[in-house]
Amino acid sequence: MNTYCIKLPQFKDYRTCPWVRSLISLSTDFFKKSKIMNGCLFLEGGNKNSLNMLNEASSLDFSYSTLIGSISDVEEYIKEIKAAS
Repeated sequence: MNTYCIKLPQFKDYRTCPWVRSLISLSTDFFKKSKIMNGCLFLEGGNKNSLNMLNEASSLDFSYSTLIGSISDVEEYIKEIKAAS
């Protein structure tokens, strides 16, 4: 299973920008699961076609990374990293 990661800091004022809020809201239309962690929007249960439709619907051009695994896997990695710090 692939998980897609959109780094939110790529958008200016991403914490208050209505366009970014729209992107986050729209992501639930194209992906089964989404979660914001560490300044990133993680998306699961879709594919690159879903990303293209999200890009079109949100009117935002965004870059993303593809991760192998689930959002739960990412959460576990983050917990392990924080525990090791």
